Amino acid sequence: MKVGMCGVSFFKILAPFFLVLTIGSKEASLDVAACVTFAQQKLVKNNTPIDLLFFTPDEAPTIKQLLIGLIESEKKSIKMALFRLTDKDITQALIRAKERNVVLEVVVDSGALSIAYYSKVHQLAAASIPVYVYQSMALREDASYKSIMHQKTFLFGDTLGRGPVVVFGSLNPTHAAFNGNEEAVQVRDNPTIIDQFNNHFEKLKKRSNCYCIAEAKKQIKKSKRSKGKQEKKDGKKKRPRDGASLPRFLLSRH
Repeated sequence: MKVGMCGVSFFKILAPFFLVLTIGSKEASLDVAACVTFAQQKLVKNNTPIDLLFFTPDEAPTIKQLLIGLIESEKKSIKMALFRLTDKDITQALIRAKERNVVLEVVVDSGALSIAYYSKVHQLAAASIPVYVYQSMALREDASYKSIMHQKTFLFGDTLGRGPVVVFGSLNPTHAAFNGNEEAVQVRDNPTIIDQFNNHFEKLKKRSNCYCIAEAKKQIKKSKRSKGKQEKKDGKKKRPRDGASLPRFLLSRH
């Protein structure tokens, strides 16, 4: 089959475009081994105490790589208190830890279950990771204002060969936090501070109810349907005319 000159020109023009897409997709995929190496380089320095402070958006990639490196290196347990969880990479790393028989527990604010199909909390519960949903307390007599579980904490039992490490601050593991929000994150291995966090985590569990696995699986199915309907709706709204998304010089007739 012969290809006319117009066809050859067309493929020559689009070749660099497809190359960019390929390179971009490779860069977008997270290298787990690189995250572990990065975390080791940042945190394991001649057995000196870990006491680091990071800020987003300037150091957002650093924080995400550190978190995933710590999760992937954990040998014992991970306890989390999270206001929100929507980040796919963090969620997958946690599920992989569960598959390595790391003991995981997470306390979340009740609002983390109701942010449409963005929440990844249901996936953790469906993977048999114990999820505790914080039960709000009334802050006024009319109950118009209620307390929230606003912590963002990761407690590691034994990671990077350094023993317990705690990561805490204002950052939720969400797309927004890693892509523009102004956040602050501390990484510490001080035994006294870690004991305090562990003790408070047990208090949070007592103030929470366990999230049912069956309900989590039900919500995942529901969110997938909602997402599909929304994408279909958006597609109808924003569907371009035939060829409208192509560069103008490719639309001329030959």
